[in-house]
Amino acid sequence: MNQFENFYENLNTPLSNEQTTYLPCVLASELYHHGILGQKWGVRRYQNKDGSLTEKGRKRYVKMRSQGKKLTEEDAEAYKKSMVKALKSGNAKEIKKFKYDLDRPEIEEAINRINTYVKLEDTERWQTSGLRKLERATKSLNIINDATSAGLTTYDNYKKIRKILFKE
Repeated sequence: MNQFENFYENLNTPLSNEQTTYLPCVLASELYHHGILGQKWGVRRYQNKDGSLTEKGRKRYVKMRSQGKKLTEEDAEAYKKSMVKALKSGNAKEIKKFKYDLDRPEIEEAINRINTYVKLEDTERWQTSGLRKLERATKSLNIINDATSAGLTTYDNYKKIRKILFKE
């Protein structure tokens, strides 16, 4: 008779002090799992919810590739997703993280896209500042026009009054 069978037989009988010092914590038919120490529930270390890799995931991927280890298809797919996401974002810092895995045409295309965004922003800034300057100039010209009109009207009235008074 082993210790577990003996434990089950004596389950209903009161235990002595000697028996309470040693009781099997887990019965042979039960399995307990309380998670991994330090791991938070729902926190992903290597993948975002959309499947793209986090910073740690990219580092892990590069490290595993440099060591010649085979990656699972899921890891490779997640890495590709995060690389495509970075390329589409137009963010130079994100693209730089994948510089060793991108082909030259892909890098040039990303650089062209970034340059296009920069030119577009510069053009928009230039147009906005140009419109502001044009509005200021228009206001100034309107003020000058009003002052000139008032001056000419005053001069014409002066001529008319002089003509009437002095009968010239």
